[in-house]
Amino acid sequence: MLILGFDTSTPIGNVALAKDNELIIEENLEIERTHIEKLLPAIDSVLKRAKYDITQVEGIVVGLGPGSFTGTRIGGTVAKGLAQSLDVKLVGVSSLDGIAFDSARENKLTCPVVDARRKEVYSAVYCFESNKLKRISDYQVIAPSDLADDLLSSFASLKDRFNEDIILTGNGLYVYKDIFIQKLGSKVIFSEENKWFPKAFSLIKIASDRFVSGKTDDIFQLVPIYVRLSDAREKRET
Repeated sequence: MLILGFDTSTPIGNVALAKDNELIIEENLEIERTHIEKLLPAIDSVLKRAKYDITQVEGIVVGLGPGSFTGTRIGGTVAKGLAQSLDVKLVGVSSLDGIAFDSARENKLTCPVVDARRKEVYSAVYCFESNKLKRISDYQVIAPSDLADDLLSSFASLKDRFNEDIILTGNGLYVYKDIFIQKLGSKVIFSEENKWFPKAFSLIKIASDRFVSGKTDDIFQLVPIYVRLSDAREKRET
């Protein structure tokens, strides 16, 4: 099955093409404020480099955030448009799940921290058991210091299942790494920097079982994972 995946929830987007769960090609794109102007050409570039036509794609996977409001919204819109025009199945996956998937290890807690601005991060806590990524907390937006405290509490309540290392990953570490070092000390392990952004191929691997089982998403019901209101909406509601 030929699957096209992409994520535009963070400043570094990613597009990947995979067949039968094997990566064919992937391409990064620096998104900033020109999401759709770069996403569509990147999709076209990946297909051309892999010598495939868009009509050969059999499924679409998209990162749903949380992350950039504009990025996740445009990514979702493009994904739904392609799935509808090609008449193929669509699966949305949390971008946090994708980041955690790349760094999670057996018997360790893993926590992606994505910069949410306003001195906060998007986050969730995961474990990796029996070759499956499992999320064991809600998606949230939280101050880094409070997150570190919560991680210590989570570890204390789950220490019979996990060792003392907590893996942190995500672009929020560019800004808040020192806070986690101060709070978590020797318990913290930082993943490699090249794993701090969502990879489309990781999203494809997470979604693969859903294509097989038929548990794909309704094009008209799929929405981004925002966690908090956008700046514009908050202003309207205050």
